[in-house]
Amino acid sequence: MEINLNESQGILAENPVWDTNDKNIRFIQNLNLKLSLNQSYKELLSRYSQNTKRNLKKARESGVSIVNTTSVTEIIEMFRQNRGKDIKKMNDLAYTILQSLAAECNQRGYLRILGAVADGKLCAGVVFVSWNQHHILLFSAVNTQARHNGAMSLLVDSFIKEHAGSNGILDFEGSNDVNLARFYRSFGSVENFYDLSA
Repeated sequence: MEINLNESQGILAENPVWDTNDKNIRFIQNLNLKLSLNQSYKELLSRYSQNTKRNLKKARESGVSIVNTTSVTEIIEMFRQNRGKDIKKMNDLAYTILQSLAAECNQRGYLRILGAVADGKLCAGVVFVSWNQHHILLFSAVNTQARHNGAMSLLVDSFIKEHAGSNGILDFEGSNDVNLARFYRSFGSVENFYDLSA
């Protein structure tokens, strides 16, 4: 059995809820990145990497536009047809669970889906779950076109701009993948660590 623990519960916590000396439990440290949204958009933008700023410019020059959407199915299918082909543990059951989770969050008013449109077609999408000023980037997808037009940077930037100046946190929700972590850091996010017990 595996259990993901947040930073207040794992082995790095001030008062961990687990016996960290128990030889039957193995702890694996995982990286997460979070961005505090309590500053103005101008201040947050100033912390973006130069590469992210270039991608935003590229997206705007490419005519990428941001739309609100409610179709998580379209985002999931885009992922399956692109990045999902290389991830063996993402099977039909995993996608069904994701679909059900999104439907439940949507029914409760916690779900927000943003899409990026280029040349009249969806080329990227991000699914956010928000509760009590905590915004989790739950799932995202890009197609081949979005890998070259900066669409994903524009999507994340759009969400940051909308919530800038709030007391919110944008939680990038897991970043052990080196390239993904680099992308999330490029928005000025800071490292947090959580544990997986197995």
